[in-house]
Amino acid sequence: SGHIDGGKDYSKQTISTYIDPTPNDVLLGRGGLTNWHPGNQRFRLMVEAEKNKYKKLGGQKKLKNNYSREMMARVNQYGGRFLKRDVTGDEWIEAEPTAIRRKCSQALRERPLRAGNLIKKTTALSKKKKANK
Repeated sequence: SGHIDGGKDYSKQTISTYIDPTPNDVLLGRGGLTNWHPGNQRFRLMVEAEKNKYKKLGGQKKLKNNYSREMMARVNQYGGRFLKRDVTGDEWIEAEPTAIRRKCSQALRERPLRAGNLIKKTTALSKKKKANK
């Protein structure tokens, strides 16, 4: 049977399936596009609310991995996917479960933003996006 991770079955996915990102999708990568994308902003807000719980798990790696998978499942539940660029860098494809879990774990480990800074960052990103239209 197929590989299931984070509540999503990845067995039917092919590398040649190109995807148009939706506002619910989380884009993997660095830079402006991933920073201002609505799905990434929503993901960051969701993760921000969970960082303290994640940190309290201490060195319990298995529990932390499960927590990261829970973040994956929550994104999938609201219709989001985790997308990455294909090898050409021109098209979006669905990321592999291992890369997705790493992204979730990394986001949960990052230093928590103070509430004011999170609002400023999200507002600045929205303003930047509107200015670039």
